Amino acid sequence: MFERVHREGTDKGDILVYALSTCVWCKKTKKFLEDQGIAYDYIFVDLLEEPDREEVVNEIKKWNPKCSFPTVLINNSTCIVGYNEDKILGVRIMAVKSRIDGLYEKIKKQAEGSGHFLNPYVDFAKDLVEGLTTNEDRYGYMLCPCRLSSGDRLKDIDIICPCDYRDEDISEFGACYCALYVNSKIFKGEEKAKSIPERRIPKQDANSFNANDKLPVWRCKVCGYLCARENPPEICPICKVSKDRFERFL
Repeated sequence: MFERVHREGTDKGDILVYALSTCVWCKKTKKFLEDQGIAYDYIFVDLLEEPDREEVVNEIKKWNPKCSFPTVLINNSTCIVGYNEDKILGVRIMAVKSRIDGLYEKIKKQAEGSGHFLNPYVDFAKDLVEGLTTNEDRYGYMLCPCRLSSGDRLKDIDIICPCDYRDEDISEFGACYCALYVNSKIFKGEEKAKSIPERRIPKQDANSFNANDKLPVWRCKVCGYLCARENPPEICPICKVSKDRFERFL
């Protein structure tokens, strides 16, 4: 059974290049993808033996009846025939935009469901979401786009979006550290988000938590929601009442 050869890149795409090992345009296409930091798979069709070669040729003909090379298949939905930098970049830009828009809508829905607000400047918010997707591709998790990663998920666990400091920053400054999440006044345009100091102390040891450093537990008097944090949330994520409806439970 034939296998795809995978080439890594900072941009995780679903790109398959059907190529010939002797074809200069195939070589240029592969180099262009690598220069752009785009991950891809490729198959050298001329190096396959039967019946694998026939199987692959039949797959190519579904997209490119002439079976010319290179044939570039993107996201199993778009075919680009020949060496064409503009078309490859155009499809990738649209795919990246679609991913950012989709993640933005997902985060927005989650935020609204828990009583939070996203920055009302949508283009700014989507720039931050793009940073989240870049970090997810780079590290495997959505690290806060305005913080430096250690490259270790355990050490970065507190700054994976939404970070552990979001609610405290919103309570004190009106926005989280990167300003993706904001309070109702900033959301309504009554105030502007400002830069805020970093409250995080980098962890030297992911397991260095002191069991004696206990946080107070707050209880929503309306629905009974419990949370352990320095102060109650601005809005209860369950029943959406304001922070003045919380009482200290422990």
